[in-house]
Amino acid sequence: MRQLESEQVLSFTMEIADRLLVLESGRLVHEVARAECDADEISRYLAV
Repeated sequence: MRQLESEQVLSFTMEIADRLLVLESGRLVHEVARAECDADEISRYLAV
């Protein structure tokens, strides 16, 4: 079963997701499997 979640809290996302996708201005800018994810790298996209 596939389910799409939209979330900005990385710690929560890392617990529930199989893959992480980062969208910026409607474009996919990063995609990675959770097992291969570097939280510091993803955090750069989430910084405001």
